[in-house]
Amino acid sequence: LQLYRKTTSMYTIFNHRKKVFLWECTLLFCVLIGIASIGLSHEIHTPHALFQGTKKIEIIQGLGSRKIGALIEKEGFIRSKWAFVTHVSLLGDASNLKPGTYVFSNHATIAAIARDLVAGAAEFAITIPEGWNTQEIGAYLDQQGITSKEDFVQIVNLNATSPSIQSSLLSRFAFLKDRPPHAGLQGYIFPDTYRF
Repeated sequence: LQLYRKTTSMYTIFNHRKKVFLWECTLLFCVLIGIASIGLSHEIHTPHALFQGTKKIEIIQGLGSRKIGALIEKEGFIRSKWAFVTHVSLLGDASNLKPGTYVFSNHATIAAIARDLVAGAAEFAITIPEGWNTQEIGAYLDQQGITSKEDFVQIVNLNATSPSIQSSLLSRFAFLKDRPPHAGLQGYIFPDTYRF
């Protein structure tokens, strides 16, 4: 009878310790999940760009979420490709990311970037009003994040651009072949709405 009481008592103590250990492990697991969730939420909803202003990025056809995450991390849009991959995977959007050219500001978060990549590259339009000169058009394009004012002015003044850019423009746009040899593009930029 005494042996039975000792065995039962030891079993009860062992069973109690086992329950306490399981509760401690469960509590520790919940705390770790909570900390990880807070860290992931911070990565997803806080901008971490390594540049100022806006920046353009090209997402080519056939890239998966991991390669897109690596690309946008490498280009300085985000800090962690894994936070991006986790975010789009949890939303079920990992296979819905669309190729295209995107422009993001330094205030873009992983959530905003993912949302835009799922929606696809939106066509945007710019309107060049009548009477604007090259400097004004360049400033407007710079403000819209399309190109820098300096690059635009240099291309319009073809004599200041490199021969490779000149030959590229001349081969892509047949109407430019008839222009005088040292003339720029000033007369070829018309007031209109241009869609990209």
